[in-house]
Formats: sequence, C-alpha cells, structure tokens
Amino acid sequence: MKEKFREHFRLLKEAPPGERFQHYHRHKREGHPVKMILKIVAGLICFMIAMVLTVTPGPAFVFYILGFALISAQSRTLAKWLDAAEVTIRKSFKKKSSKD
Repeated sequence: MKEKFREHFRLLKEAPPGERFQHYHRHKREGHPVKMILKIVAGLICFMIAMVLTVTPGPAFVFYILGFALISAQSRTLAKWLDAAEVTIRKSFKKKSSKD
C-alpha cells in the first residue's frame, strides 16, 4: 500500500509543471466504471478530510493533492484545469517573491 502511494506521488512529482495532472491522467486512468466511481468518491473523501484539516492542525495539503490526483486520474478536463491552475499559481508566487 505504501509503495502505491509512493508511485502516485512520484508520477505527480516527476512531470513538469503545467503537464503534471494530464501526465498522471494518462498513466492512471481506470477503464472499469465501478473502479472509476470508487476513485472519484475516494478523491472527494480526501477533499472533505482536507477541509477539516485546514481549520485544525494537520497535513491538509497532502489530502488536497491526493484528492486532486485521484479525481484528475479519471477526468481529463479536471486534469487540464489543474495544470492551468498550477501554472497560474506558480507565476503569482514568483511575482510576489520577486517583489520582496
């Protein structure tokens, strides 16, 4: 189980920004409809856990990434949206850090 999580994070980490979630989608897309639905539900559960951990001490960021990964593996549209959002967020952080 631990090795599977490491593989998921490795796939997300190794891909370049702006292509990360689409790359993950191509490698992890599930063909069976029941497995697809279960992974989407698991992703939504991860989001709920992350929301709770956002207001309490805990690793909310990990659960957000895991939730995004599980859902983007099944949805190409969401994968594209997440890649575009990542690029935009990185640009805004870069601009902010260059002003300081």
